[in-house]
Amino acid sequence: MARRGVSFKISLILAIPSLVLATGALLIWQEHRAAAAGMTDLSRRLFDSVSRVVVADTRAHLQAAVPASVTLADQIRGGLLDITSRNQLVEAMLPILRANPTFKYVSFSNAEGEITSVYRARRNADDLVDHPFDSAVGPATEVRLWQTRRGLSGITEREYRLESADRPPFDRRPVRVTFGSLYDARERPFFQQAVAAGRRVWTPPYLFLPERTPGITSATPIRAVNGSLLGVITIDFELAALQARLGALQVIGHGPHAGEGVVVLVDDRGRVLARAAGVGQEGPAAVEVRLLQQENSAGRDAATSATDASGGEEGIVTFEAAGRRWLGTVRRFGLNAADTADAATALQIRWRIGVAAPRAALLGDAGEALRRALWVAGLALLGSGIAAAVLAGWVAGPLTRIASDMDEAGRFKLDGPGPPPSIFREVQMVREASQRMKSSLAGFARYVPREVVAELVTSGREAGLNGELRELTLLFTDIESFTRASEDLTAQEVVDSISRYLEVMAGRVDAHGGTLDKFIGDAIMAFWNAPRPDPAHARHAVEAALAIRDARASRGEGGFLHLRTRIGLATGPAVVGNIGTSHRLNYTAMGDTVNLAARLESLNRHYGPDILVDEPTRMAADGACAWQPVDWVAVKGRNAGAKVYTPLPPAPSAVAATATAAMERYLARDFVGAARGWAEVMDADPENAAAATLHARAVRWSSDPPDPAWTGCTRLDRK
Repeated sequence: MARRGVSFKISLILAIPSLVLATGALLIWQEHRAAAAGMTDLSRRLFDSVSRVVVADTRAHLQAAVPASVTLADQIRGGLLDITSRNQLVEAMLPILRANPTFKYVSFSNAEGEITSVYRARRNADDLVDHPFDSAVGPATEVRLWQTRRGLSGITEREYRLESADRPPFDRRPVRVTFGSLYDARERPFFQQAVAAGRRVWTPPYLFLPERTPGITSATPIRAVNGSLLGVITIDFELAALQARLGALQVIGHGPHAGEGVVVLVDDRGRVLARAAGVGQEGPAAVEVRLLQQENSAGRDAATSATDASGGEEGIVTFEAAGRRWLGTVRRFGLNAADTADAATALQIRWRIGVAAPRAALLGDAGEALRRALWVAGLALLGSGIAAAVLAGWVAGPLTRIASDMDEAGRFKLDGPGPPPSIFREVQMVREASQRMKSSLAGFARYVPREVVAELVTSGREAGLNGELRELTLLFTDIESFTRASEDLTAQEVVDSISRYLEVMAGRVDAHGGTLDKFIGDAIMAFWNAPRPDPAHARHAVEAALAIRDARASRGEGGFLHLRTRIGLATGPAVVGNIGTSHRLNYTAMGDTVNLAARLESLNRHYGPDILVDEPTRMAADGACAWQPVDWVAVKGRNAGAKVYTPLPPAPSAVAATATAAMERYLARDFVGAARGWAEVMDADPENAAAATLHARAVRWSSDPPDPAWTGCTRLDRK
């Protein structure tokens, strides 16, 4: 039957002339490039100005440590400060801390590794929480004294509040005391670096104790006249203070784009120390990463002269980030001997400052003028192109939705409603053909694992006989006493009940990434790590087994077959692929591991638990749950023995450890000790059938030991 509608070919012939309208847009684009030609030089000077402000502010922030540490060092060397007196140290360091609001700690560590430190603490200073290097932390709320002392019983930490000066701090009750502390200043990087260098050093960023907030340290070694080490003076700065100063900076932008720029300060390892980003700008971290990746190889020092920093486009880079086009620059800067009194007090800091802004923010009014011109041109073109645009929409819209629907089918997502009907005959034919294909695939997936069908669809290959050796985790389940329970049911009741059961159990397998191989009556065979790779296949299989056990326990009503489900799991190499004939294929697995999993399922009848797994499964799924060793068994059809385990409930107390110890005694022929251990397991878990079985065996062999050639492996001749 012929379908009514307009020919798709005629529609395209009518739409092609409308493409001529794009010529005007090309002319406007050329004008835009000409208007933006002078933007680079302006950007370079703007970035240079921001960089200089940040560098000057950072230097001023850090260089306050130099006179403070020199003052303390002169007092110690001149004998004005007794470093063995804690009160004298506090009285000398506290005014320095209060006079320098940027300081976090002022400390002295003696040659024995004991530290005396005054610092600005937060109200939650006792909470040891790590902070990222560029995170904002709350302001200090009080001044505290932190000190360690070495005694006969080890190192003791004490902390005191210093809000009032009515009495010495050591006459007060400490707010925190830690006995047996491991803190030894001699083992800290700042102490070791300062002693090794023999002069003032600056550390890379690290976490300060006791608050574990990130910062950097100025460390100055102090030596006596005879050259012996007296200790190390340290001045600490929190990176949060740099973040606060940089965050207050008005980032780059113009007009409606004001505040959309990014300024970032990083150390020589590439860690972000502080940043300033506009509140309206999305993805500042992505911008920072792309900016630092695009850093020019020259890496010019931000401390160079204005003349040197004004040469053309040398320092500007262009990149894409956060869906926008950006301009930026990265400058290296440091504090060298020329910045301080002499070379002996040089600061070993080599940081980088990155500045970037969206291209649109730098264009400012020029960009707005361009947009207005585009609007005018668009309105002029709209009248002549409206008919062609509507027609193209009628054609392209349905085709786009059909293409999207086919793309979903290619990923084997077949549940969508599909595209709506079209008025065009050719488009409607394509739509109906795609819907028929989706219906066929959905029906095919009811007989074959969905993963296998999806792989065939996405690969475009025809299914054929093939197989590969791969490590799998196999799962077999079976309902205990199913035949007896179904004797009183009609055929339809059996079908309905087992269908509900299999629906729930298969859902647990699918939810944990398993491939459902087949239903064998009331039994299920499934495996993991094929066809899709799954590095954690053993763990996922164990989780699926636990979910099946829990689902059975919670679905005992409403006609569900609330019988006990036995489960066997084994992990090892197996052949997996399309097995069968050239006319009929089955995607399945074969091999010794498959047979072992099936035997472990039936072995539950002998030992009593719901789930049994072999040792490779337990080792690969370690951490999924606690395990109880059950036995070392050579199942029917296998000469080699397999160590067998069962998962324990979520709160197994000491059952796992006790059962493991009992099994070790059992294998060592200590049957009396093994019987005692399994008796303890039975006391803790009276329903532990596996422990009862092994307890009876150990009791029997304690009076009638097995042959000296006994290896501990139990050999079973029945399934």
